[in-house]
Amino acid sequence: MPESQISSKLVLLGESAVGKSSIVLRFVKAQFSEFQEATIGAAFLTQTVICGDPPRNVKFEIWDTAGKVSVLS
Repeated sequence: MPESQISSKLVLLGESAVGKSSIVLRFVKAQFSEFQEATIGAAFLTQTVICGDPPRNVKFEIWDTAGKVSVLS
């Protein structure tokens, strides 16, 4: 059983339609869709994994941002 938990914040930035949301959904929900709806604003997801020796919970707090120029500036 994990002894402690580490929190890590992750923000995905990039151009539109490059696969940011697809990467996040694959990591968090083990899902992949060839056609993904565009993210409007930002989406927030979390995923906890166990890794390391001694084992630890690593909680990822993930912000998936829209690739629009107005969001990135």
